[in-house]
Amino acid sequence: MGAVLEEPLVKKHLFDVHDYYRLGDAGVLPETLRTELINGEVLEMPPIGPSHADWVDLLTEVLVTRKTPTMRVRTQNPLFLDKFNQPQPDLLLLKSRSYRDSHPHPEDVLLLIEVSGSSLRYDREIKLPLYAQSGIAEAWILDIRGQQLEIHREPQHSGYRQTLRPAWRDAISPLSLSHLELDLGALSL
Repeated sequence: MGAVLEEPLVKKHLFDVHDYYRLGDAGVLPETLRTELINGEVLEMPPIGPSHADWVDLLTEVLVTRKTPTMRVRTQNPLFLDKFNQPQPDLLLLKSRSYRDSHPHPEDVLLLIEVSGSSLRYDREIKLPLYAQSGIAEAWILDIRGQQLEIHREPQHSGYRQTLRPAWRDAISPLSLSHLELDLGALSL
């Protein structure tokens, strides 16, 4: 008697970016609902707490005042990784160009920052590998509860090859933007 192949009890339907926007246009995903498209699934994000919002604001202010004409700062807006992945990182430093016709792609990203409170595990285990697989050269995770910055560099398909954890009061700069120095300790006063 031959082996019997069993079909799964439930089939999962994955959405692509086009489907995702159609759900929004149809009102299935209200504009007030914070969602991301990750691995073809529409994921609802937790509300943004005051500490998270304050850190995003502080970092945005610093990045905007230190950017050059060749950079754009983008906060909490979509990043097109591929057909099934469109996260909304907290901060992006992008190549300066118009993004009216399409969201930025990995090759547009100079630096990506996730500010993590309750989302630390999700950012590390789900989003960070996607960023590496997409070729994002440098991604930072700012753990606001643990007061720790993780700098991830050298993307590979399996993840980032280099991870740095500088001291909270160390002045740090993105690899490709050495003029852009940040002192998180000074910001956290």
